[in-house]
Amino acid sequence: MSTATNPSTLLPLELIDKCVGSRIWVIMKSEKEIVGTLIGFDDYVNMVLEDVVEYETTPEGKRVTKLDTILLNGNHITMLVPDHLFNLRFAAKELSRNAKKCEKMEKEEKLKLTNALKKGNREVAQVHAENAIRKKNESLNYLRMSARIDAVAARVQTAATQKRVTTSMQGVVKAMESAMKSMNLEKVQNLMDRFEKDFEDLDVQSATMEGSMSATTTLNAPQHEVDSLIQEAADKAGLELGMEMPAAQVEAPGSAKASVADNDELSKRLAALRQN
Repeated sequence: MSTATNPSTLLPLELIDKCVGSRIWVIMKSEKEIVGTLIGFDDYVNMVLEDVVEYETTPEGKRVTKLDTILLNGNHITMLVPDHLFNLRFAAKELSRNAKKCEKMEKEEKLKLTNALKKGNREVAQVHAENAIRKKNESLNYLRMSARIDAVAARVQTAATQKRVTTSMQGVVKAMESAMKSMNLEKVQNLMDRFEKDFEDLDVQSATMEGSMSATTTLNAPQHEVDSLIQEAADKAGLELGMEMPAAQVEAPGSAKASVADNDELSKRLAALRQN
């Protein structure tokens, strides 16, 4: 698949000149719509895109996603992935990367703390201890937010598959792009709250619809209609089905004759009592 866009026109020339040995990767949503660009070696680009899209290999050896086809062509990477899903997964990956950076900085601060203690510098040790704790908390916050966005991305993928992505959801993703640029976790947190609220509303609507459909299909029919239908079916089926019906007991011929004889005997006894 070829694109009509020249990758050299997507980035400043001075920036391209500095990327000696690396390649320009153009991320496309379609052949005419660009999602973004990346500069780097193949391994770096693959690392950045890791977990952003789900790859699988076809029997022909092509790399594809569950959403659509991904084609690697020269220094292009063409991805047919919805913007909102790509941006969510990319944001989760970026937050996870920041969590690792903070974790690394925490270890560095702890090492500086140890060195300061060895030198007997209590005040410097206090500063490094505070820095280490702060970086630890930042790492945990980034990690929690990354996991939350990743979970939302999974629900978005399901919604996209079912064609249930609402305009409100797409608006939240666009708003989150600016929040991610400034790494404003409080704003990202609020946007995730809005996102989950949209999903809750969607779930409530689905549950209400399913409940209404269930109510209309599972209400008990009036008993007299049920009995009438059973009797009608039994009449059409004849005695064989009637013998199986608890309410339609059929006496055997011998039993009927015995019952008639008993009635005659009772009549004779009653007549004798009246004569007396």
